[in-house]
Amino acid sequence: MNPFQELYQKNKLKGVSDSKATKEYSENSFLFKKYSGKSEFLNPYFSFRGRILSKIAFGSYRVGLESTEHEKSIELSLSMGFNVIDTSSNYGDGESESLIGKVLQKKIQKGELKRENVFIITKVGYIQGKNLEIVTELENTNRAFPEITYYQEGCYHCIHPFFWRINSNILSKDWVLKPWMFFFYTIRNIFLWIERNIMFPKKRRQNNITKELRALSDFWNKNEKKVKSYTTGFHPIRFQKTRKNILPLRLSKS
Repeated sequence: MNPFQELYQKNKLKGVSDSKATKEYSENSFLFKKYSGKSEFLNPYFSFRGRILSKIAFGSYRVGLESTEHEKSIELSLSMGFNVIDTSSNYGDGESESLIGKVLQKKIQKGELKRENVFIITKVGYIQGKNLEIVTELENTNRAFPEITYYQEGCYHCIHPFFWRINSNILSKDWVLKPWMFFFYTIRNIFLWIERNIMFPKKRRQNNITKELRALSDFWNKNEKKVKSYTTGFHPIRFQKTRKNILPLRLSKS
């Protein structure tokens, strides 16, 4: 049995952004009507893999289901013509994703929006809130996920493919929105942890990280259709060669 089954969403929205729908959406937007024909600098949209996306996204780091202001903010953003939303599985203990699904579903039912109009970015790897409680319970019964990074109290991180297999099950079956158009794996916590807790020689740390990233790459290549993520990427915001103890990372095709 999947230990995270109780966290799955029951209602799902199928579909993914596409070139035709995003172009149609942008051309009918308030943003386009106000700034079309002006300089490229003021052009509010850009092309990404055939899709026309707003240069400014709605960031949903601190939004939740209980706030009507948060809900109205997303609605306003979409009505103005912004069609990129950034979220993460741990934002608001999952409520950020749920609120996005709620708003989109409402606007779709009203005929104001198509699922294909909107490009959504999410991230996984964090263990916080409800899923932290589950992971802690598993650890107490000797069923822990391997290679968890204990970054700080109340916030863990895991990039082991076994942990991702559980999450890919969520992605392919039970999230409010599926499939995700853009799926980021964010590794900033790992490097913050390394920066604060230098436990291994540099070469050993680099070998461990390279091994883990290669395992993740193999996992994605084998499970791309099952996961239904159309674009994947890494978010290495802590890679700075000028910072002490931060490893430069070179990703190469395998």
